[in-house]
Amino acid sequence: FRMQTHSGFLDLFRSDHDRRDFLSSGAAAGLAAAFGAPIGGVLFSLEEASSFWNQSTTLRSLLCCTMATFILTTFHGGLFVLGPPGLIELGTQSENYNLLELLFFMIEAAFFGLMGASFNQGFKLMNPKRPKRKLLKILEIVAVVLLCNLISLTPLIFPSAGACVKIPKGGSLAPASLSVLQGGCGPGELNDLAVLLLGPRDNTVKMLMEQESESEWFTALSLLFCGGAIFSTLLLACELSLPAGLFMPMIFIGSLFGSLWGMGFDKLCLMVSLPEHYAPINPGLYALVGATAMLA
Repeated sequence: FRMQTHSGFLDLFRSDHDRRDFLSSGAAAGLAAAFGAPIGGVLFSLEEASSFWNQSTTLRSLLCCTMATFILTTFHGGLFVLGPPGLIELGTQSENYNLLELLFFMIEAAFFGLMGASFNQGFKLMNPKRPKRKLLKILEIVAVVLLCNLISLTPLIFPSAGACVKIPKGGSLAPASLSVLQGGCGPGELNDLAVLLLGPRDNTVKMLMEQESESEWFTALSLLFCGGAIFSTLLLACELSLPAGLFMPMIFIGSLFGSLWGMGFDKLCLMVSLPEHYAPINPGLYALVGATAMLA
């Protein structure tokens, strides 16, 4: 980057052009580091984060994305060893799916489009009614935080709220957290609602996207309760006087409702298909599609 001095001081940020390039490059590098996708980071910044774009911005953003991804993979792997790129792992998926599922994907995408529109409309209705005085803002923060914690502790306060499922073999949950996530279940079992609400968020998203038709890690009722609760509290927490973001919550909400859609489509196919022609549907694939559609 070009650095100039003015009266003995660095004036790197004195130019609007440089400031815009720094913002565009920073947004691109953040997404590139999160997903291990330098080109994706540049395209994200071009489409979503930038108001002005030229060749100089492209080169600077690509340089920042490449360096961010390279440094992250170096830290993951160790000395002279490159590790897996990206901070977020979305699990593995089968490459095969039924041609009819393309129709299901379209229906699911339309649902998440309406869901995003309802979130934006709810935000527009609530934002003018938020308190303006400093004390009331603090009380609003306290009330929303208490509500979120109360909802998160539901499986511990009411153990019967969730269903007891077997601990996934080779799952992503740390052994230290298993005792908290049992929620009144017996040895070798976990409360699925506790996993959704109290488990590590990135590991839970990975479990949702790796869930197959024959596995029963989460029940439909727990997915519906957790998805509705997080969607509602996110609408309340949006625009609070606290540093927070919408990126991971949107991925989580999309994974929850996407997995629920996958379960529903699987039941529908079982009802309308002959037994010899029935092919199980993978809910994890719909969780991945739902997370993508929710971000869009």
